[in-house]
Order: sequence, then C-alpha cells, then structure tokens
Amino acid sequence: MKRHFAALALFALVLAGVAGAAQAHYVYTFSGWIYHDVMCNGELKSVPNPDSHPAFVQCTLGGSSAPVVVEVLCENPTNHDVQPGSAAIQTSFTAFGELNASNFDKKKGRAALAVEVLADGALLTFVQNDPGTFCVNQNWHPIAVLIRSFPTQMKTWACTLKDESLCNPANIGITTEWVVASRATATCTLPSQWTFANPPIEDVTAYSCPNTAYEHLL
Repeated sequence: MKRHFAALALFALVLAGVAGAAQAHYVYTFSGWIYHDVMCNGELKSVPNPDSHPAFVQCTLGGSSAPVVVEVLCENPTNHDVQPGSAAIQTSFTAFGELNASNFDKKKGRAALAVEVLADGALLTFVQNDPGTFCVNQNWHPIAVLIRSFPTQMKTWACTLKDESLCNPANIGITTEWVVASRATATCTLPSQWTFANPPIEDVTAYSCPNTAYEHLL
C-alpha cells in the first residue's frame, strides 16, 4: 500500500509577538514597542492522520547561502539620542512544530501550522557584544534589532519506519528514520515602509517572499 506524506502547499512569514511574554519579545524605543521574532506559517496538503503517522515541520532562518540582514537601533547613553544602522550577520535559527489533532483537518487531509523562530534575543545579544561594529560610535548601546531580510527554508519531516510509533523526534536530521517529505525555500524581506519609526504590526505584517520554490520529495 502506498504511503502518503504531508506536502507544503503554502508558505508565509510574519513578524510575531507573544501575549504574556512581552519582556522576551519586545523592546521599547522612542517610536513604541518593537518585536522581532518571526512566525513561519505553513499550509500542508495530503496529510495522513498524525495520530498514526507522526510528522514535524521545521523552519530555519539564515544559513550559509546568505546573511541575515538586520537594522540596529543604537542609543547614546549620555543624551539618549538614537540612530539606526544596519548589519549583515552570518547565522541561523531553527524551530520545529508537530502536526497533531489541533492543527489537522481530517476531512480535508490538510493542516495549518505556525512555527515561531525565536531569533530576537540572540541577535540583540550578538550586536550588543560588538557595539563598535553596529553603531556609529562604539560607546553607543544597541537597544533593538529589526530583521530586514534573510534566506529561509521550511521542511516537513516524515517517519519512515514500518512501526511509526518507534520514531524518535530527537533523531530528526540525524538518522534515516526521518526524511524530508517536502521543502519550501525563499529569500524574505520586510517591506521598506516598516521601520523603527513606523513599526510593523504584530502578527499581521508579512515578509515579502517572492519566487518561493516548492519541492515535493516523497
């Protein structure tokens, strides 16, 4: 009997904020609250019941193909003036989401899954450790980061064992018990009208990801 694997049908990214955890996702600037995590939204088709066919979605920002470009807001500690700058950082961030009954439509065989990539704290710490590179004056302090563009990839992982209950999610990307069933690849950019002075809207503002390439591998 032929096995079916979840395939990505649509891929989109939005800037994300998390209610109840504002201190971890927001920085207050002169223009308001800025947040800088990214939510990967995937719509999948031909999805077998995840109760018996476990599957995961992986979203990665950055990587070796191109840098993550960020806008950095720097503050003069003496008079509290602020000035934006920009930087290209060679790094990557990855997060996983599991297909389950809460995001699976059994009748349609489709699923919608959002995976939040927590890139904000790491990027802000990165630039704060080297203010001379990212600020006009090495004595100024980076206080916020806005992710402007990045290469990204979203994958669906499927279990290949005959007894799928034996598949261990900890082995994704490590052993052959998990394989990539489908993949979406793109370079995404925050539209230019969104800046520190004109902050993007939480969970609404979308990145532009033109020419997204979809591959169905199984």
